[in-house]
Amino acid sequence: MQEDKFIIESINMERIIIDNFRKIKDKWDIKLSPVTFFVGTNNSGKSSVLKSLMLLDDYGNSNDHFTLKFNQAHSNNHKIDCYSNAINRFNSDNRNYDIRFCVENDDYLIEYTFTPLESVNNKFEKGRLKKLKFTSISDNSYLLIYHLAADEYQLELVNNFINKSNSNDEIFEDKSSYESMKFATESNIKELSNQLLNFEGSTSDRISLIDDINNNESLLKRLKVKIKEFEQKISKTDSLFQPKFKLNNFDDNRTIERVLRKVLSIYFNESDKKSGYSNSKTEMQKVSFMLESISESLKLNVTHLTPNRNSQTRLYVNSMKTNDISNIIDEYFDFPIKANTEADMFLKHWMDKFDIGIDYRITSIQGLATIIEIKEFNSVEKRKKGEEDKDWINLVDKGFGAGQIFSILLRIATAINKIDLVKISNSKRKGNSFMSNHNQILLIEEPEANLHPAFQSKLADLFYQAALTFGLRFIVETHSEYIIRNSQLIHLKQINKENEILSIYYFDKNNGPYQMKYRNDGRFTNEFGTGFFDVNSNLIFELP
Repeated sequence: MQEDKFIIESINMERIIIDNFRKIKDKWDIKLSPVTFFVGTNNSGKSSVLKSLMLLDDYGNSNDHFTLKFNQAHSNNHKIDCYSNAINRFNSDNRNYDIRFCVENDDYLIEYTFTPLESVNNKFEKGRLKKLKFTSISDNSYLLIYHLAADEYQLELVNNFINKSNSNDEIFEDKSSYESMKFATESNIKELSNQLLNFEGSTSDRISLIDDINNNESLLKRLKVKIKEFEQKISKTDSLFQPKFKLNNFDDNRTIERVLRKVLSIYFNESDKKSGYSNSKTEMQKVSFMLESISESLKLNVTHLTPNRNSQTRLYVNSMKTNDISNIIDEYFDFPIKANTEADMFLKHWMDKFDIGIDYRITSIQGLATIIEIKEFNSVEKRKKGEEDKDWINLVDKGFGAGQIFSILLRIATAINKIDLVKISNSKRKGNSFMSNHNQILLIEEPEANLHPAFQSKLADLFYQAALTFGLRFIVETHSEYIIRNSQLIHLKQINKENEILSIYYFDKNNGPYQMKYRNDGRFTNEFGTGFFDVNSNLIFELP
């Protein structure tokens, strides 16, 4: 199994800002690393961050980006049944009903604002899109949609936002280069002119100096012409398109991509000369590419594992979705993991590390139920001799802890398998596919549940290697001191400590989250709040 290197390039969410959502009264700004640990007291808002990501992922994958609904794929896990229960209670009592999010996803800063859509029995059921803005981090070009009244919306779109995703045009960098040359040339002219004023040398040297001034002035004129050309080009590039549209012109399928494709096509067709944009096939392909890009950036690709990952059962009935393993099994059968693939080798490698077994077998029983079996060594003696026990045993016979960690391993393996399948698909396909670069964000609550302390510690190694090797992202809510302590050792062993693979946020019940930054010696620059690392030492101190 390959380790310690990135295999793929990925589009990754780097940051989330949340305001007026659940426990979050005021704005929280959290920067995400490939592996981010959330620790802190109960009821401090850790779950609110996870719920926000699940809700936004559902929104991004819905067929209506103008309505915030609460009954989508993640609803069983985030358990928010309506808009009223999504608003911070204190703010709701003060009639502050707008919920705001901001996500930094690769080159886009995506700002979402929702407001209540309707009231049923004094309860807001759904949210209405009030504002959605995509800003390019690289050049500040943007696309903005905001609500006007009733079902009417305003679109603002900077032309360069369309073009930036479609070419490698370095217009701003080139203009900057010419401006730097202009500044240097003006400085040269000023310095040479001062030399001429005080010149006391020979006539030939004086003529040479005058020639240098003339040459620089000639260069300055050419540079000014070039800069003016770029400014004209930029002016055209930065032209602003502002069509209005009404939602009642669309059916229930109201995705951003579908709605804006139709709105812009009509707009450019009716106002080619006025907008300065051509409605040609080539130009509309640029629009299509841009719309696909922003549409995919809304899909955060979130997977959630609760503390209730598995159960003590010999048979998983397909119709009963009582825990996470049932959904993982469904995905496994949709995209089977083939033997000797990276996903398969990863799963077996870590099964052995966590003393679960050396192989696994997942069998469907006439499509009605599933059985998971494990191949293991019978004894330490047989293992030392290299003798295998060829019998398969049910996963439940390995104990509850083994079932819990196997669920995590199988979920990670299915994520790795999906990456491999997309890579194979893209190798056979011409053009770009945004989903090929979208890696999953795995939200895992209390992975340490039912695990021995030594195995709890090993979880930090598991997440670190999965992120480093396959580009997966993890947000882990944990109460395990062993996981955090091992993360310090992992950071200490990193060759490049500037490239933060791991980060930790401590959630204070009163003051919100703050980042625990690693020092180069593995320790932290600041302190955890009371009730975490200090508990062990305090208990020891109280011993007689």
